[in-house]
Amino acid sequence: MSTDNPNNLNQHRHRLNLFNIRIDKQGVSMWRYVLAIFWLCAYFSAPATAAPSGSLKDTRLNCRVVGISDGDTITCLAAATPHRIRLAGIDAPESKQAYGRRAKQALSQYIYRRNVYIRISDTDRYGRLVGTVYLDGSDINRQMIAAGWAWAYRRYAGADYINAEATARRQKRGLWQDANPVYPQDFRHQRPE
Repeated sequence: MSTDNPNNLNQHRHRLNLFNIRIDKQGVSMWRYVLAIFWLCAYFSAPATAAPSGSLKDTRLNCRVVGISDGDTITCLAAATPHRIRLAGIDAPESKQAYGRRAKQALSQYIYRRNVYIRISDTDRYGRLVGTVYLDGSDINRQMIAAGWAWAYRRYAGADYINAEATARRQKRGLWQDANPVYPQDFRHQRPE
């Protein structure tokens, strides 16, 4: 491109204005060029799993677990965006309930600061994504039930989760060591708010 002809310069200036690149007699304004390339690369390299929208059935999310709220709720980062995730099909003891802290510790030992894959199935009434968490191919939701740190959430759980709970009960794992463990939903209704 010749910068000697002012008409030629204006034609190219118009074409490149989309990226806010200025061409003058000195050449391309480098910092704007670099910034334009950076934003284009960032836009086209963003993962497809960032934020699910529309139909959530079987949406996939790859993220790093950065927080454990309790035995069935985590926070993870995907593409620098935080997501609150409610583990699907399980109900762990509340934080102030017997075994609540132990359930949180168990979940933390499994996945805290680890990269996980989550199959999102829904959004709950609190705006959290609901999903099944996988680490190296293992279903962490099921693992929480099998270790005795959560109940199979009867309303949403499949037969596999219900069978895992029955086995944990028989073998008195985790919270099943207690003679009369209180189901979290019952605990929430007993507690004065």
